[in-house]
Amino acid sequence: MGRYPEVETVLNDYSGLDAQSIGHQIVERAIESRISQASQGSYTRYLKRLKAEAEELAQLLELLVIPETWFFRDAGTFAFLNAFVKSEWRARADRGVLHVLSAPCSTGEEPYSITMTLLNAGLNPSQFRIHASDISQKALSAAEAARYANGSFRSPLTAVQTRFFERGKERSTVCESVRSLVHFSQGNLVDPRFMAGSETRFDIIFCKNLMIYLGQTGRAKVIATLNRLLKESGLLFVGHSEVALFHKAGYTPVSSAKAFGLTKARQEQEAPSSPPRRRMPRLRTGEGSTRVKVAPPVANRADGQEEAVTMDSSELLLKTARTLADRGDLREAARVCHTLIGANSMDVGAYYLAGLIEQSLDRLAPAEDFFLKAIYLDPDHYDTLVQLCLLAQKQGDSEKAGQYRKRIRRLEASAKSG
Repeated sequence: MGRYPEVETVLNDYSGLDAQSIGHQIVERAIESRISQASQGSYTRYLKRLKAEAEELAQLLELLVIPETWFFRDAGTFAFLNAFVKSEWRARADRGVLHVLSAPCSTGEEPYSITMTLLNAGLNPSQFRIHASDISQKALSAAEAARYANGSFRSPLTAVQTRFFERGKERSTVCESVRSLVHFSQGNLVDPRFMAGSETRFDIIFCKNLMIYLGQTGRAKVIATLNRLLKESGLLFVGHSEVALFHKAGYTPVSSAKAFGLTKARQEQEAPSSPPRRRMPRLRTGEGSTRVKVAPPVANRADGQEEAVTMDSSELLLKTARTLADRGDLREAARVCHTLIGANSMDVGAYYLAGLIEQSLDRLAPAEDFFLKAIYLDPDHYDTLVQLCLLAQKQGDSEKAGQYRKRIRRLEASAKSG
């Protein structure tokens, strides 16, 4: 816990947000800002107000929500969605209407990208419904306005995708024919009542890069919500570092390693009472820790400037790499990982993250090499075994995939018996 444990508890109970995952300094700055504005600097008065007023909790959350998204983020996801609709969905005799949920949807780039992909795949508007939800009203307002600056276009659009935008000098607006197909609403995935009144169950859910900011209890609640909302054999798309978590919760990864997608098992499964405690390995600090100098991200450097930033520990350096990867700056994240590996060749977490990054860049051979080094250092590292199994499937090596699958099942059986 940080300096304001009571406030952190309120945040965690409501939204599942984990202060350590977000960063204690970020959380503390947000809390201090609201204490100053809402209670004239009195922590006691602020805590009382926070517990009593939903509006104040919403104000605090707005300072902590990270609207990090852009159009067609993780291109492999949308390529898989396009192929799925064309080959599998349209061939189903009982397909009906395709229902898709994007949650959290942030400022709207993801649900609009989904809509454009479905239209490009040949579906007409009567054949699908897109629902998008987020805990942040500020993000939803931006999503409904649908006007985007250059930061929302980090990958070049194809000619077909460009036709869905009205280009302006400083901003581009999603055309009305796409905007009208997305229904936005405010909601909290951690709340068991999320969409409880709706009879809709979804064929596809996008829930990307939420779990990395949640604690164990929040993760379990989100998994329970997704289990309730997703149809049997439905598709779930998550962030690149979240595949292993959902695999352990009973979902089966799809064959494409770049899609970061999973399918729900036909037999309904209960969400685990406590999700796996091992996300990324916790790194030892203190004795034996290494002070490393690393250049700041390229976007923060002046031309030709190579000023170094001192990291107090390898754990902080790894967190920097994770943050860069989550923001989509994969090449800079890879550089930071390589720096960390050079300083500490026994760092399992760095090898695992480096493998994820190489995989996201479609560099499968170096990805496998990093994963193998991670598994050499920790033969029972569950997340790495899952990624190696996925890579073997993608490469068509069913024998190797089967071997990894056996090791994964042994670990799962050991965890249940233990």
